[in-house]
Amino acid sequence: MHLTPEERARWNLKPGNGYYRVRLCSQACAIENQIFVALSGLVGYMPHIPQIDSGYCQAGIFAPCDYSFPADGILALGETNESMIATGKIDMEMLKENRERGQVFPAKDRRPEVYAKYAAQATFTKS
Repeated sequence: MHLTPEERARWNLKPGNGYYRVRLCSQACAIENQIFVALSGLVGYMPHIPQIDSGYCQAGIFAPCDYSFPADGILALGETNESMIATGKIDMEMLKENRERGQVFPAKDRRPEVYAKYAAQATFTKS
């Protein structure tokens, strides 16, 4: 949602670039994990915050793009760059049905043994 002055200078990004990255990833998460995703962000100019000079966003609520949900996965959208609340209805029973009978089964296709192998090999350090 927002571009820092450093991001603008270093990567020549324009307002909205970061928003679309987050928006598309939010919609991908809804599909891949068969979950609802709510997106919110900062809008407007914020000169009193050094790392955030302006924010760009369009709030939304997303569902998997699959059987029983809208084809685009959009349950609700706010107005672009407006300070507001986007509201929508989510149906947990519909989500459960989607997980059981949807056209795509990402949860059933997962291979926990692969994740366990790599998790056991991972090392973490405190920063």
